[in-house]
Amino acid sequence: PGGVGAERAAAMTARPGIAYTQVILGFHLEGETARWLTHAEIAGGVLDALAGPTARHVIGTLEPWERRPAR
Repeated sequence: PGGVGAERAAAMTARPGIAYTQVILGFHLEGETARWLTHAEIAGGVLDALAGPTARHVIGTLEPWERRPAR
């Protein structure tokens, strides 16, 4: 949240002939704890994004953002 994603998506979709999919990496909730995505989850999500014609593909969850894992 709060990134430049919307600006970048608008700039890319304004260019004819460019297929653009924005992939957003979230986190995974496990009961009362949260963890970052594994490499396998990220890779699988990117492959899913490439398979479908979506403008925005979220891997994991983004909400509630306050529950994201510590760095």
